[in-house]
Amino acid sequence: MRRLRFFALCTALALAALAAVEGLGVSPVHAQTIPAETVTAQREAAVRQARAGQRADAVAKLRALLAAGQEDGFVALDLATLLQQDVESEYTDIEQVQREMQEARRLYTRRRWPTIDVTRRSIEETAATIMQMLNARRGTEANQA
Repeated sequence: MRRLRFFALCTALALAALAAVEGLGVSPVHAQTIPAETVTAQREAAVRQARAGQRADAVAKLRALLAAGQEDGFVALDLATLLQQDVESEYTDIEQVQREMQEARRLYTRRRWPTIDVTRRSIEETAATIMQMLNARRGTEANQA
């Protein structure tokens, strides 16, 4: 359930960022879970770095954590916060956003992560779709056992 809440938060953050650029659709993904203290320590170090005036390096570290599938529930939120504070961000560059979307789609395909097109869907519709996917997956796993 915690992963689903994080999933919805990341989806909302990604949609808001992309909608600000050009209203592109996004395919959310489940984050790979690794030991929280390691990711949390790295995330907090990046936040301290941003507070010390090294915002670009902090953004790069947070993006690297997300690209590696490392998440403690706050990496995407901290990254979104830093990007909102940075007016001259790469996130306002449509080509950069499109490159990142291509990289993300390749990662989803390679890891066989399910994706959902949330364009023009309410959060309730997205949640219902996620629940259907989970129930189908659980049914498949139960039948295999």
